[in-house]
Amino acid sequence: MEYSGSQELATIWAESGRVVTLRNRDVTLMAPVVNYSMQYELGYYDEGGTLIDSNNRLTSQYGEYAPPTKDANFYDDVRMVGVSNQGDTVRVFSSVLQYNTVSRVAELTAPSTIVGKDGDIITSNGVFNTADNTAKTNEEIIERYRKNPS
Repeated sequence: MEYSGSQELATIWAESGRVVTLRNRDVTLMAPVVNYSMQYELGYYDEGGTLIDSNNRLTSQYGEYAPPTKDANFYDDVRMVGVSNQGDTVRVFSSVLQYNTVSRVAELTAPSTIVGKDGDIITSNGVFNTADNTAKTNEEIIERYRKNPS
């Protein structure tokens, strides 16, 4: 581990073949190298990592997690596997995904695919609630407006 007092930044390296684990109650962040900014209260990785909460597992090449807000951001080869309250397994594939570990809501702001037992949803702008497996995409909102402009 290395700590820079002037930057308030801790960098932790795992031994070869292992990962560093950062835990915040029911959320675990794992990566070969984890940086933690004391100033911004933000843990992040940039060499591939995983965030696991009580129902979802997210992996990406770059990821951030802010314990105070429970917000996480993922970039590059993002994969999410989750189980809804009904026990359904859903997979999400994207290049950008924002997620809150309390609300269990994922925001999709890049081309993304949601794969579930009822079919696939392809969107580039949407919100997916992993707790109840509901999605609202910008495309759906636009289509509803075209059918019923009020």
